[in-house]
Amino acid sequence: MIRNLIGSLKSGKRELGTCAGGHVVDLSWDSCPYCDGLAPEPRPMSQQTATLKAPRAEGDKRRLVGWIVALSGDNADEDYRLHAGSNLVGTEARCEVVLSGKGIANRHCVISCEAAEFTITALDGRDRTFVNGERVQTRALIDNDVVRLGDVEFEFKSRALRQRR
Repeated sequence: MIRNLIGSLKSGKRELGTCAGGHVVDLSWDSCPYCDGLAPEPRPMSQQTATLKAPRAEGDKRRLVGWIVALSGDNADEDYRLHAGSNLVGTEARCEVVLSGKGIANRHCVISCEAAEFTITALDGRDRTFVNGERVQTRALIDNDVVRLGDVEFEFKSRALRQRR
């Protein structure tokens, strides 16, 4: 059902709203399937915000430790979560952080967090990984560093590092 709702949102074919319980519903439905058969009055999405939560991948118990925010490119202003351990970054679907952009390799780099220390390691071998304008192979990251992968700039953010300053 959630896939149908997401598909409807993307295609724009259905008019969606939220029921009184906050569930996303098609405005043509007589009742909300989540509220045990109650017949709430759906309200248009423009009047209320609804959140769809994607389930966490099975077995993914890693702690959120930081994120990168795109400053330029097709994905400007989007943020990408970084979890404890290694985060493979690139255009390949198997990466933990999947990006698009000119000059970003399939497996571009790894951003790691071990014991609250962050490092970025270039994997591409074409010298297209930069931190604060400096070409890097491996480098420690701190909060607010500007990371450039190919032609796309990101700002690195970490609440843990900000609290240590």
